[in-house]
Amino acid sequence: MKGMKELNLDKYENFLNQKKATKELLLEKESKLNHGIESSKSNLKNLEEAADIMNTVGILVQQEFEEVVQELVTQALRFVFDDSYSFEVESKILRSQPEIHLFFNIGGERYIPDEDSSGGELDVASFALRVILWAIQYDRTEPILLFDEPFRMVDVLKPPRLREMIRYLSEMLGLQFIIVTHSPELANEADRSFVVVREKGISRVKQVEK
Repeated sequence: MKGMKELNLDKYENFLNQKKATKELLLEKESKLNHGIESSKSNLKNLEEAADIMNTVGILVQQEFEEVVQELVTQALRFVFDDSYSFEVESKILRSQPEIHLFFNIGGERYIPDEDSSGGELDVASFALRVILWAIQYDRTEPILLFDEPFRMVDVLKPPRLREMIRYLSEMLGLQFIIVTHSPELANEADRSFVVVREKGISRVKQVEK
């Protein structure tokens, strides 16, 4: 028809092709994003399962550690005192933080060590706990432990019992103990004992003959 221009369809075709290519690109990106989301969800699930396993293992290890501590400290207390003594470890989660509480159980009744103890029980339990902490270290020192007056609050009549407790821990863990004490009763129970004598400002060490 006269007066009408021919339509140029090429530019519309190019425009549609561009839009089609853009759509395909966006669909490809969407597919990759969806794949990434699914992969992240899968990884998150795996991490959550791993965390659950680690928590379970942690609880089991903690329970085993508590049992070992309770058993060894209880044995130490019973060597020195009597069979009515035991040591208890109780774990709690308070204010989103783990807390460990320690108790003496004497004759079926619980006592808080730092509030209700006469001191002798604390000395014995502290000695045993220090030995246990050395034993569970990954990179331990040589099996020789030095203590300075570890039993200052223990009754002076207890050294023979203390000796049995120390020997028990020594033989079980392969440890040698060096103990500094002012108690001649405890020194007499040692396999070997030495006395430090100060003469004219000079300290001399002499072995005590038995």
